[in-house]
Amino acid sequence: MGIPGRDKEKQTVEKRRRRAWNAAQLIVGNWGIKKFGLSFADFEPADIEGPVLVAVNHTCAYDPIFIGIAFKNKPLTYIASEHILRSRWGNLLDRYFSIIPHKKGAKGSRTALIAMKRIKKGDSVFLAV
Repeated sequence: MGIPGRDKEKQTVEKRRRRAWNAAQLIVGNWGIKKFGLSFADFEPADIEGPVLVAVNHTCAYDPIFIGIAFKNKPLTYIASEHILRSRWGNLLDRYFSIIPHKKGAKGSRTALIAMKRIKKGDSVFLAV
């Protein structure tokens, strides 16, 4: 049994994340599909049971966006450089997408532990290397 106030807060955060993901899919997803002609034939992430760790070779700035579009019905928790959270969009990204921060040049053990906790909790995690 959880703590009553904390359980309600977790539900609120999860609802907010789901709404933000759906809104991003409508706006960014449609933009990416139209602008770049993206298609994801025979790929349906909703058919994947449980949480996933998505690890990709990060070669362009659009990689996180394209992968997010592909995972339309399975919201991802992004691991991102902590400097992104210090940008003007940082608070917004963290509030609505629960970013896992990683400090560039630092060991990744803390980041890995946070990601593992999120996966155990049921979140799918995106890692670009």
